[in-house]
Amino acid sequence: MGIMQMMMSSGDPNTYTCGDFTVTPTTPGWGNVSGFLSTSRAPDYCAIEGYVRPNGYGFTISCTTPFVVSSGDIISVRVGHDGDAGLATLWLIMPGEPNLAIGSGLGDCGSWYPCNDPAIWRTVTLTTSGTITGLIVTGGRGSDAYGIGQLKVNGYIIYSGATYKSGIN
Repeated sequence: MGIMQMMMSSGDPNTYTCGDFTVTPTTPGWGNVSGFLSTSRAPDYCAIEGYVRPNGYGFTISCTTPFVVSSGDIISVRVGHDGDAGLATLWLIMPGEPNLAIGSGLGDCGSWYPCNDPAIWRTVTLTTSGTITGLIVTGGRGSDAYGIGQLKVNGYIIYSGATYKSGIN
């Protein structure tokens, strides 16, 4: 773990470069997010055992500078869910904004491993600009696992050292 640094690149005012990051479960023991947004084998790396439990558990993404996104940006998360008890929904956390559902609820995918093929992506188009500070899962049941493998902003996979563009849609 490190600290995620988002800084503007010279030139295009909507281009950002990721540095190191910290991803922390909101409730210790209710998820394994240590590989999420990892630089290991980037840009193709997927956190094969990254997950959080549903029912309000999630994780924070700490950045030394804001993880900036803009209205119209498309945020996608590669997921999996082993819950047979019903749907679970992943929510994007942006301070000052209501949490945004990322795609529709996800039923049983046969496995919580988010990196299985074919990839399952949940997506939301932002209606406001702000800073991403985490993700949370609701629905399902406490013993379910909601796999979290990768995050994209406008099709750019986010990891340490990656460059992405915001405000282009």
